[in-house]
Order: sequence, then structure tokens, then C-alpha cells
Amino acid sequence: MTVQDPSTQIGPRLRAVPALTNIAAFLPAGAKERPDLPAVVSPGKRPGEWHSTSYAELEALSNRIASGLSAKGVTKGMRACVFVKPG
Repeated sequence: MTVQDPSTQIGPRLRAVPALTNIAAFLPAGAKERPDLPAVVSPGKRPGEWHSTSYAELEALSNRIASGLSAKGVTKGMRACVFVKPG
């Protein structure tokens, strides 16, 4: 496995995102500028099978999770640990 130098740009930079940012700023811009392109690609359950999630799908999922956390009383700036069941 090759690890890429984190200072190397992987693809074209999104116009709405500054050079140094975090995923919270990157994801909405990615969903707006390239909604149908894959944001995450992961191996499927069978060899050679792949699953991709578009920027728009990932943004929608992120918003649903944020809404659920907010409904449980988690607010901006509060530290939270989220456990996700694999699969």
C-alpha cells in the first residue's frame, strides 16, 4: 500500500473551499460542485465488488446524522463519540 504525501493535491480543488480546511467545509462544497461524482469508494462484500457513495449522498447522510445528534441534545462545539456498526 502506498501512502500519499498529505501536502500533495489529489484532484482539482473545489472553488468554494480554502486550501486548509476540514471535512465540514469540504463536503457541502463537494455536494454542490460535483453531486454525482464518487466521494467515497469502498470494497463490497465479494472480491472485485465496489460500492461508491456520491458527494450528494454523503452530504445527505451527514445532514441526517447531524439532525439526529442535534435531536439528542448535541450542540456545536460539544465533543461527541459516535460508534458505527461495521457493514
